[in-house]
Amino acid sequence: MVSAMRAPAAVGRNDPCPCGSGRKFKRCHGAKADRPEAAAPGRPAADPAHLAAWFRAAVDAFEQDDARTAAAHAQRILDLDPGYVDAINLLGIIACRLGHYRLSNELLGRAIALRPKEAQFVMNLGNARREEGRTEAAIASYRDALQLDPAQRDVHFNLGVAYAELDRTDAAIVEFTCYLGPDAEGHAAWRLAGTLRELEHFKTAVHFHAVAAAALPDDVEALHDHGGALADAGRVAEALPILALAAERAPDSPEMRNSLGNLYCDLGDLDTAQSHLEAAIALRPDYAEVHANLGRVFARSGRHEAACTALERACELEPGLHTAQWTLGQLLLLRGRYDQGWRRYEARLADRRTGSYSQRLKRDRWDGGPLDGRRIVLHAEQGIGDSIQFMRYAPMVTARGGRVTVLCQRPIQPLFSRLPQVEAAVALGDPLPEFDCYAPLMSLPFLFGTTLDSVPNAVPYLFADDGKVAHWRERLQALPGLKVGIAWAGNPEYRADARRSLHLDMLRSLATVPGVSFVSLQKGPAVAQVDAASGLLPLVRFDAELHDFSDTAALMMNLDIVISVDTAVAHLAGALGRPTWLLNRFDSDWRWLVDRSDSPWYPTLRVFRQSAPGNWAGVVADIAAALGPRAAGARNAVAG
Repeated sequence: MVSAMRAPAAVGRNDPCPCGSGRKFKRCHGAKADRPEAAAPGRPAADPAHLAAWFRAAVDAFEQDDARTAAAHAQRILDLDPGYVDAINLLGIIACRLGHYRLSNELLGRAIALRPKEAQFVMNLGNARREEGRTEAAIASYRDALQLDPAQRDVHFNLGVAYAELDRTDAAIVEFTCYLGPDAEGHAAWRLAGTLRELEHFKTAVHFHAVAAAALPDDVEALHDHGGALADAGRVAEALPILALAAERAPDSPEMRNSLGNLYCDLGDLDTAQSHLEAAIALRPDYAEVHANLGRVFARSGRHEAACTALERACELEPGLHTAQWTLGQLLLLRGRYDQGWRRYEARLADRRTGSYSQRLKRDRWDGGPLDGRRIVLHAEQGIGDSIQFMRYAPMVTARGGRVTVLCQRPIQPLFSRLPQVEAAVALGDPLPEFDCYAPLMSLPFLFGTTLDSVPNAVPYLFADDGKVAHWRERLQALPGLKVGIAWAGNPEYRADARRSLHLDMLRSLATVPGVSFVSLQKGPAVAQVDAASGLLPLVRFDAELHDFSDTAALMMNLDIVISVDTAVAHLAGALGRPTWLLNRFDSDWRWLVDRSDSPWYPTLRVFRQSAPGNWAGVVADIAAALGPRAAGARNAVAG
């Protein structure tokens, strides 16, 4: 957040100045003669006392979230005195709050030029850059602010948040420790950890929850929050004994039972999860979150009717529980009830993580009506696969008169920039051009009223670079037989990744299918499994040459089949119109529906689905059985 400036109702001469400079009022805006900014030549000098009063009124309006009045007061000051630096600084902060980042940077830069030793101004510039998504640039500004004033503890907090956003946990911990100070006690660490958890900086939150729990060994809530933070960070095995101990110490607490049940669900022990959640409901029947978690357990085990009932009960008890609304939306979509599902699914935007980009853009959200030449940003919000899936709607937005800019993950920016309907494709964290409105990519099916029968599924709708396609054609021409690309694992940071990803060893039976050359499409940590597989499934590897998804797309255009778990590789292959075989988990993601081997989203995709939770052996056997005839057909075609 941009640092807020607080203006008390009456400011004494020895009080801090409300401008946020850190100086006493009598030496800042209370000092009529000491203000360094002179009136512009040819303008009558304004009364410094009046300017100071207007500025205090501007700060007061800003603190009351009345940005328009605050800006009007600040501009009134600048009309009389264009060099009134604190008004320039305030206007820069207001511009940032309204999402006008280019203007914000310009104004804050002017303020710093006029008062270059003001650490507060430099920190404000850092905050504006971080709001814009330019986190590295924000860190540089924060470092500059600390050089000017090492005692500014708030800078350490903001710097810690910036490092946490970049997943640089060790650096974040150092800065937050500086923010707490050397005399911080357990409750201070606990409060900080709670703030970090609300911001969803879970890895950093774990550290300070551990500090708090160690400092407060008799506080069961501190113990519980430590376990919950570990679970949020994906460290469920470490969280289990801590949450179990908390539940043991507070056996009548529905919160403890809820957390423990939720954790057992993450661990895949659904029966134990259900028993703890039902115990929590017995202790508090109107506990909406527990009903929502019980719905998640039922959904994981394939009991969809019971899951819907539990989630609907959660929504009745607490209509503002957006996670329940969102989860119910996904379940309705899974069952093909798109008319209700998309509307419920919009609740995800109330979530801090999935709604963060929308909140950062700070423009009107598009309602689906005519755009009449307005510039619209379609922005990513979840995974790369989601962005690929919903880019199919870009031509439809253009058809409604929109000038489309796409804000997307950096690895797919080169691919999206090739689309003729897109004026610009901007990587997350890079400056955006001016625009009028926005829409989250995953809201487009809702805005267009998509049903199962109206899914826009013409493929291809993404296109590889012809030069790169030719390059990979030459590289692969010597490979014999059917050329099959494989991706067996997704992003390990995804909470459900352990259920959707395989270990490469599980695919070794595919090596028994004659006439197939397997090409690795895998990126990330799972690539290390290739060496450990000891040749059980020989793979041709190009991972070092796949720099972004435009490279992967060009490689795919030279493959006969792409086999992938539910990750971005499957979406890319489907969007390119390539034959795609999906290895799908039992508790399927909503987009693959239930009891179907085809997909309304990708006409060339075939679903191979687990018959029971964790049963990958059956899926791989089905893949091998289907691959054999395709390989034989390729051999016969060559022989003929």
